[in-house]
Amino acid sequence: MNLLEVVSNDKNEIIPINVARVIGLSLEELADLLGVSETSLKDEKIGCNISIQTKLHNAVEVIMLVSTWAGGPYQACSWYRNIPLPALGNVTAETAVKMGLGSYVLVFVESITLGGYA
Repeated sequence: MNLLEVVSNDKNEIIPINVARVIGLSLEELADLLGVSETSLKDEKIGCNISIQTKLHNAVEVIMLVSTWAGGPYQACSWYRNIPLPALGNVTAETAVKMGLGSYVLVFVESITLGGYA
């Protein structure tokens, strides 16, 4: 079972509290990580919010990929928040996802995972 399956419901909607638990954050910290309000993550209709679901999906995908070479989800979350990415103008993955550039972060991380250079 992969991380997306663990944090999603039967409708394939990512459940924020599940993400927070897996990567060791509070819901407030997860909201900060995504650049959204904590209240929006508690909304019962979270699955209908495309913007938040996209940010959650991108963050989970990146953390899932990075955790394979960073030592686990906690270390991957630290990488996500703290390491500047030269290919994206030296912003962190966190900042890029907040800016709506999550797909670029995924491409960057996938290329590194396949043996590319940062």
